[in-house]
Amino acid sequence: MTQSSRSGALLLVTVECLLLDSASAAFTTFTSFGAWQAATPTYSTIDFTGFPQYTVLSDQYSEQGVTIMAETVAWIQFSPSYQLDGIGCRTSGSFIDFNFTTPRRSFSVSGLGLWKLEFFLGETLIGSTPYSFPNLPNMTFGGAMSDTPFDRVRIKDFIGESVLDLDNIYFSTVPAPAGVLVLALGVALRRRRRA
Repeated sequence: MTQSSRSGALLLVTVECLLLDSASAAFTTFTSFGAWQAATPTYSTIDFTGFPQYTVLSDQYSEQGVTIMAETVAWIQFSPSYQLDGIGCRTSGSFIDFNFTTPRRSFSVSGLGLWKLEFFLGETLIGSTPYSFPNLPNMTFGGAMSDTPFDRVRIKDFIGESVLDLDNIYFSTVPAPAGVLVLALGVALRRRRRA
């Protein structure tokens, strides 16, 4: 076995180990945007601006690697209740999913009401946060950072009131290390084929 093929095999075993250990994640939770921001130095924001009121949400943020699916429907809502910029997302169901094209490790949300975050990798629930409690009259903030990558976050209403009001969502922009390893493996295999 050559040095190159041993390196490729070791990389593949490392990727498999990282991917197989996805059912038990450890989370650090945050109730302050400043603390979450300090722990997540590179992140993207979806502030729901740039679309007309009542726009139904689905794939408007696909260029950022995010699609949105609500239990029933989610739309852009203009209201002074959304304290950050007067524009937010409202759902008429008890949950909303944010699906990521590449795994992430950090996610947070500001909004109104009581809700919790559930984190999935594929169809496997890998963890959740406790229910957030509002700091009235201010908005609620909740976030988490995971040691295991996730590709979907469900924001779930506290008591199934069938309404969620979200002002902004934030998520890490650096791909999860397993994603970087898979990319590195592909580059290594491509170089090997050319040689």
